[in-house]
Amino acid sequence: MGSLTGQHIVIVPAWWPTTAQPGAGSFFMDFASVFAGAGAQVGVIFPELISLSQLRQPGPKPLRPQISFESCAENIPVVRIRGMSATFGRPQAYMKRFRDWLGLGLNAYAEKFGWPDVIHAGCLLPSGWAATHLDHPLARRVVVTEETGPFSDVMKHPAQVDMVHAAATRAVELVAVSDVLAADMKQHGIARSIRICGNPVASIFLESEVTTETNNPRPRAVFVGRLTRLKGVDELATVIERLDREGHAVDWELIGHGEHAAAQRLVGRLQHGTLTLRGPQDRAAVHQALADADLFVFPTHVETFGIAVAEALCMGLPVVTTKGTGCAGFINDANGLLCDRGDADSLYNAMIAMLGRWHAYDRRNIAAAARASFGPDAIAKCYAAIIQQARECS
Repeated sequence: MGSLTGQHIVIVPAWWPTTAQPGAGSFFMDFASVFAGAGAQVGVIFPELISLSQLRQPGPKPLRPQISFESCAENIPVVRIRGMSATFGRPQAYMKRFRDWLGLGLNAYAEKFGWPDVIHAGCLLPSGWAATHLDHPLARRVVVTEETGPFSDVMKHPAQVDMVHAAATRAVELVAVSDVLAADMKQHGIARSIRICGNPVASIFLESEVTTETNNPRPRAVFVGRLTRLKGVDELATVIERLDREGHAVDWELIGHGEHAAAQRLVGRLQHGTLTLRGPQDRAAVHQALADADLFVFPTHVETFGIAVAEALCMGLPVVTTKGTGCAGFINDANGLLCDRGDADSLYNAMIAMLGRWHAYDRRNIAAAARASFGPDAIAKCYAAIIQQARECS
């Protein structure tokens, strides 16, 4: 039996794939797969509130909330409540509507699949507040996993501050995906106990064979993330140019949303290596890029967890990333190096060290250790006691 056998869990994600954002909420899908694989009965309920700013986007936009039944992963049922919602920037109105539509979705779900034992809400806002303020006994059996980073993003509006604290107080268990995020939450006044459980890594990064080395003529370095200042792309572009100017031959591949002027300026201009900007890619393409790479570079400034780093480690890649972030806790002498956030010189020194030893890392050992930490068994085991405690609340 799995560690969650006999549990019936409904996941309420803060984000989920939509027409406007088809790649949203992938880690909530991973949670659904992990819980189901550990023996739980799992469902997903997602209130999709369409704002006025989305009117020009393709697809129908019902004026009243419409309920549809879908599925994800291993035929896990998904109830989507979709409709126009003009809340005009008022957090209270948005949260209350999200809660009301969640109630509609729960009723529709229960008619087909029965009432769940526990709600697993993704993030204190909007999901955690909505779930803990339902007019139903389930409101007393809610586990909230916080993912938002920086946590200050959910504390910008006074009304949101009150709702965050209300959700945190009412949740049976509050989980953060890293020690760094938990500390950030406590600095913003969350006084209660916070458990730490990481995010799961998708199976595609856990099941493929890891080779001891690639056939690349020169080291291939990969970055996956938004091409923004907060992901450290300013420093990365500076270091790429400096390394090339000094004669270090590296093939760079940057994958992700955004247009970064400094990075774009380097495309086709490196003398000793290459720089390729891939744009956003699906998981299969990211998996292939990591399989073909020799090392991973992620100089982020703010990271609550660092799923891209976890995926790279699960593929056996040594990693250069930044101190003081969620992903820094993954790194040790056997799998990578750390540099200072926002410091191009520190990143340069780490890259010089990495280029001198990337071939000496044991890729299979890196992958084995990471897969043990981020695989489904570890995540399900972490949540087993949490879910059971929530189930026993009345």
